[in-house]
Amino acid sequence: MPAGSVARPLAADRMLAVLPSGHELSVRPSLPVAELARHPFIMSTGGCEPLITAIARAAGASLKCHYRVRDTNSILAMVAEGLGLSIVPELSLPAHLSGVHAIPLEPAVERTILLALPADPLPAAVAFAELAAAHHASP
Repeated sequence: MPAGSVARPLAADRMLAVLPSGHELSVRPSLPVAELARHPFIMSTGGCEPLITAIARAAGASLKCHYRVRDTNSILAMVAEGLGLSIVPELSLPAHLSGVHAIPLEPAVERTILLALPADPLPAAVAFAELAAAHHASP
């Protein structure tokens, strides 16, 4: 971030395993990353790869990356077709999943979404940041 910028947490976003509907692991309430490492994996290159790699490393797992895909919708379509499993942020999932099942990781993993403002923000940016912070603080 540029000098003088200020960032504050805006939201927590759970990381979820995504599997084809009807997959043998889809009946589990949560899924260890080591289980994902036993199957072909579709790696997201849209910004989550470092986090997914760190999650796997922390679990002592080595993911079998058969595909590397940037777009979440493409990843979900590939999972639905049975080409592999993946890990995606919950907030990136559409409201209605078709052909895939999302399961929390075990142990649970979240990413933090930050809101950053430059050292000398425009008044509209300050107003947006205040509105977003108020919305985030409400239950």
